[in-house]
Amino acid sequence: IALTIDASKTMLFAGTTAGTVQIWNRKIDMKESTLQAHEKEVLSLATSLDERYLATGGRDTSVKLWALSNFRHILTFPGHSATIVGLVFTHDSSELISGSSDRTIRLWDVANGDLKHTLRGHTGGVTA
Repeated sequence: IALTIDASKTMLFAGTTAGTVQIWNRKIDMKESTLQAHEKEVLSLATSLDERYLATGGRDTSVKLWALSNFRHILTFPGHSATIVGLVFTHDSSELISGSSDRTIRLWDVANGDLKHTLRGHTGGVTA
């Protein structure tokens, strides 16, 4: 449902309808791990350019941050009221931007999970 790759092009991440993220190691062509990331489908994935973070978003309306080094959950960004359809990190990896079917785009501080800004005014859901 969602795909992304890390900056070094080593790890491939695939979101599933079961709420998991499958992690594939391209160097050895094998699945390395599976994260139980969300309660429903994983529809959005992003990796930070500094290769420290994986962000996941899904139909359960949550955005989650994971450590790429050990795939442990770091924090959850609350606030959206509908499906998460888009995620992207800023170039310096300090902020995460999420888009949702709730017609908002939100800017989050990765270090502490604080909501920095909400963009409203879309007449329909944000689609990417």
